Amino acid sequence: MYSIFLILIQLIINRYFLMCAILIIYYSTSRFSVLFFTIIQTRVERDMLGRVFALIPIFLRIVVPLSNIIFGQIADQLIEYVFIIFGVGIMLSYLFISKIKYSLQEE
Repeated sequence: MYSIFLILIQLIINRYFLMCAILIIYYSTSRFSVLFFTIIQTRVERDMLGRVFALIPIFLRIVVPLSNIIFGQIADQLIEYVFIIFGVGIMLSYLFISKIKYSLQEE
């Protein structure tokens, strides 16, 4: 859903639409966060939870600046289509993650 709103933000410029899109984007982000931490808590052994939860912010502190550099350069090159490109990318990654989710449920 997040990816569809990124694509629509690029195509439709309207203040009220943008406010609704941002609301839905943050809602879907919070849902992902809850699902992510629920999966971690159910899949990781109890004595390793503290270590895993300590590694997540470390990993994010490494990945976020790298992604800002890489995708910042891409955005400068393709500024007219940046939301469409990233929206399609997020949609593809969602399909990949949902495929993993269903494979974990089958186990």
